[in-house]
Amino acid sequence: IEKLCSRMPKTLVHGDFKEDNMRVQTNRMSMSLMVFDWEESGWGIPALDYAKFLGYSVNPSIGEYLKVIRDTWPFMDIQTVRRLGYIGETFRCIASIRWEADNLQYEWIEKPMSKMKVYKKWLDEIVKMTPWKANSELEKIDFSPMRRHWY
Repeated sequence: IEKLCSRMPKTLVHGDFKEDNMRVQTNRMSMSLMVFDWEESGWGIPALDYAKFLGYSVNPSIGEYLKVIRDTWPFMDIQTVRRLGYIGETFRCIASIRWEADNLQYEWIEKPMSKMKVYKKWLDEIVKMTPWKANSELEKIDFSPMRRHWY
């Protein structure tokens, strides 16, 4: 993770790229994607935003995305975007664990502990499915088991 992230250029990252935070605006001449709620935004690698390329409901087109960024980042390919998506997925899971850990300080820990079980299962799925090396089998992987963890 560290090796791949260290090679990536830094950019503006949304950090909460999901349906609730975007709208498509159209007129006779064009369509525009309006993205809002930049509370989680920052400067870094776009791994968390790339998690959506793994097949979640926003599910942007990797091919179209690569066409747009090729001039700026010519080294990017589908495998790199997907690997960064897995890193983003890992970061999202770790952040969820961290957020829920705050609730363990209270007397009633049943709810946070039940969520921790979900996060453990989620992390296990990420580890099991993560293809760290470039390989053509990446296109055939079913990413749907992880969808249920995003809300």
